[in-house]
Amino acid sequence: MLKAADATTSPSPASTAISHRSILAEDANLHEQNRRLAKQIRDLEDRLSELLGQHAVDRSGLGAPASTAALHTDFEAERETVVNLRRALEERDEELAAARETNRRLMNQLNRSGT
Repeated sequence: MLKAADATTSPSPASTAISHRSILAEDANLHEQNRRLAKQIRDLEDRLSELLGQHAVDRSGLGAPASTAALHTDFEAERETVVNLRRALEERDEELAAARETNRRLMNQLNRSGT
């Protein structure tokens, strides 16, 4: 009975080798998992840095508008400016034409009274 107890408490060399191999495999798997997690953290840090940088540029107003809606709003404002400038130009053209007509009439009157 004593011999049976000794046999169960001391591991056989075959079971020790399996346990040692098992530990080495687990160690390799943990190292690989650690490597994957480190890469994932680097990727997430890079993405966070990119988003924070874009957010800073957007808030500073130095970059281009971030959305199509902002571009559309800018486009509409520019279009309104063009329409207003065209109206002002047409009014000036009408004023210039009226001034030329008045000048022509006055010159005709001067020419008739001077002769």
